[in-house]
Amino acid sequence: MVREHVVERLENLIDGIRKNSSAPIFLWNMAEPARLAAGFADASLEFSEQQFVAEVNQGISGLCRRSQNTWIFDFHRTAYEVGLKHFYDLRLSYLARMPFSQRAQAHLARNHARCFALLKMRPKKCLVLDLDNTLWGGVVGEDGLSGIELGEDYPGSAYVDFQRYLARLRNRGILLAIASKNNEKDALDVLTNHPSSILRPEDFSELQIHWKDKALSIRNIAANLNIALDSITFFDDNPAEREWVKSQLPEVHVFDTGTNPIGYVDVIESSGLFDTLVLTPEDTERADHYRIERQRRISSRSFENPEDFLRSLDTIISHELLDTESPQFRRVLQLLGRSNQFNLTTRRHTADELRRLLEAGGIGVTVSVSDRFGSHGLVGFALAVPPSGHDSKEDWRIDTFLLSCRVMGRRIESALLRLLVDRVRGRARDVAIIGEYIPTPKNSPSRNFYPEHAFEKIDESATQVRYLLDSSRIPELPDLYSLKAE
Repeated sequence: MVREHVVERLENLIDGIRKNSSAPIFLWNMAEPARLAAGFADASLEFSEQQFVAEVNQGISGLCRRSQNTWIFDFHRTAYEVGLKHFYDLRLSYLARMPFSQRAQAHLARNHARCFALLKMRPKKCLVLDLDNTLWGGVVGEDGLSGIELGEDYPGSAYVDFQRYLARLRNRGILLAIASKNNEKDALDVLTNHPSSILRPEDFSELQIHWKDKALSIRNIAANLNIALDSITFFDDNPAEREWVKSQLPEVHVFDTGTNPIGYVDVIESSGLFDTLVLTPEDTERADHYRIERQRRISSRSFENPEDFLRSLDTIISHELLDTESPQFRRVLQLLGRSNQFNLTTRRHTADELRRLLEAGGIGVTVSVSDRFGSHGLVGFALAVPPSGHDSKEDWRIDTFLLSCRVMGRRIESALLRLLVDRVRGRARDVAIIGEYIPTPKNSPSRNFYPEHAFEKIDESATQVRYLLDSSRIPELPDLYSLKAE
């Protein structure tokens, strides 16, 4: 079949490139031609051109999932964003052998730039929203539940569509939060009881609804979610509030929203701040993880002793070795690219770099966490490498040690370290292990990790501190959770 031949040829090309280079590859998929050979009849044919394009694109998608560091550039989507009628230019095609119109070229350039940026840029984690004239039209404190604009007719329909878009962002793993100057009871009444509200209180990871300063509210949101301020974006229709947050929190990206709710979706979408090249199951569950964490935080208030609270959670830590074919491999790459606060070396290994380290004898351990409130998913990764890339009685080195901010403060890192040490000494008995701390502006929460876990400092420079775990010492394992091997 022709379509299988097309995908097979592309796969051979990728294999050829991979023999000489591990560089990222962006593979274009296909768009329908400007003119279909069968015209209107194409849609009714058993083997139509449109069906051919759809099946080839499905094959290309599968090829990119199978191939490491290979991504789709969605040419098909780009063509439809411009419109096929305006995408191709016969005059340019004949005169310059350039089939695309100037408008299409500009759009292609923008979309390529966004894709390339994603190789280095991490998406923002949280969207903080105002309420009045943002999630609905009007002021609920003055207009009441029945008086605000939210429903089937414009402008209420534009706010409904904006909320629907926000719900889709949440399903992609973007955290939603509220920073609103309002009466909390009035605001929650809309979110809970208005028949046209798409978003409900449980869809928000953090609620700051009061009459205090919004910059303070955003700081509280960052602290409660345990994320950095530069991971946060702010969306508010009021220009005075936007300017205030810009002046007080320069790390926070503040959207210039405009005044028309019809344009709200495009303001966010065109920014590219929430773009990502891959979506993992953990992404789709992230917002629920933070919602559950909020329940944990509320529950902790009834305990005087933090360790009693941690024991009450009935935490289970599931652990497994990482290999290059593991279904967890992509999630680990995502953690490598995103984790900052509890990341001792902040090495942003690519897929090929991580694969080489594992194939050279490195030991990678992942941990996933669940408790009586729910699952956190995969939240930690540690990688130890042998000297000279092979097993030896010489010192091993912990190349990477990181933990998601979602589980900081629960001593999960102690279990991860013990699991890694046990794995290393299971392969190279009685070996000493070197740990490194490379300071960054964000990872100070992890700076004392090694000395608190039986490691002794052996040297220090301006760029790193090195510690040694003697072969006779074993890190303590707290009695706060159960371990489960996968």
